[in-house]
Order: sequence, then C-alpha cells, then structure tokens
Amino acid sequence: MVGVPEFWSMREMSTEAQVERFIEAFTALGGEVNCYASNEELATGLENLLHELAPERVGAWGKDADWAVHVDETLDKWDTVRWDEASPVEFSEIQVAVTGCMAAIADTGTIVMNGEGPQGRGTHVLPLIHIVVLAKEQIRLRLGEVLDTLSAKAYDDKTALPASVHFVSGPSRSSDIENDQSIGVHGPARVIVLLRR
Repeated sequence: MVGVPEFWSMREMSTEAQVERFIEAFTALGGEVNCYASNEELATGLENLLHELAPERVGAWGKDADWAVHVDETLDKWDTVRWDEASPVEFSEIQVAVTGCMAAIADTGTIVMNGEGPQGRGTHVLPLIHIVVLAKEQIRLRLGEVLDTLSAKAYDDKTALPASVHFVSGPSRSSDIENDQSIGVHGPARVIVLLRR
C-alpha cells in the first residue's frame, strides 16, 4: 500500500495557523466555531449557549470520559443525562449533546470522535444539536497524524484501539437520487465547536 506523497506528510504549520485552517474548513462545511481564551471563558460560553438553546435535558459524555476541557460544573447546572448512566432509548430523546473529542483535523475541518466507554457512540449522532468542546492542542494538521496515533496505540496494545472512531465534518448531510439535500437526517443538524485557544 502506498501512502500520501512525502512532501504532503512532511508539511508543517504553526499551532495558530492550524487553528485558523480548522476554523475555516469547519465553518465552510456548515459547522460553527466559538473561540475562548481560557477554560473558564469556555465554560461560561457553554452555559450561555445552553441558556440560548434552552433544552429540556442535555446529553453528555460520562464524567470519566477523556475531556480536554472539563465542563462538569456547567453541565451539573442542567438536567444532564450522561451516556454511561442512561439507556440508548433515553438518550435518543435528547435534543442537545455536549462532548469532547479525540482530535480535530485542520486540513479537512473534521472532528474525530472516539465512541468507546463513557464517550459512547450515540452521544454525537442521536441529538439534533452537537456541541463539541475542543482545546487547540487537540488540533492536528492532517488525517495521517490521527491515523498514526491510532496505529501506534494498536501496535503497542491491541486493547487500546477504540471500538469505533467517527470522523465528523460539520452537520449531517444526505442527498437523494434527485440530489435534494437534507440536513440532520442521519445525525445532528447543527454542530457547534467551543474552542479554547
């Protein structure tokens, strides 16, 4: 198997340039990005967004999930259903979910989701609105960097590889044979990234 050309895999870009590229690519796909200077500002931004959306209940990763920015205090102010404490049926009625992510890819504006354990496969697929908490340190320039990390985990410890990894590039889009596009049929209609820079 032949991978990407060497010049592509050897490209480098500053962290800030990667952040800007991610924002540009993600918003071009219909996603939304709100930036914050600190964890505290992000938590306040999440609280304000939840007040604006006014969901009856909020779905979220479990407290033991791999959050890059912890927002438990904010989520505790809401009637929050945690993935690892609820049935899939209960979670299917959630309109807004808050999750972290495994990584983000600057080149493609893609969020990488680990669907294992307290993160859950349905947390980012079932709700109408998906809010993603992202730290700039999680942004990688290209897909190959994320795949290399997964490959290294699998090589070191076969049990370290997640059961599923999802690549989310903006809101869910579906088209029929007549090319009529629908948003939010097979996943969230709105994806909002809260980015701590």
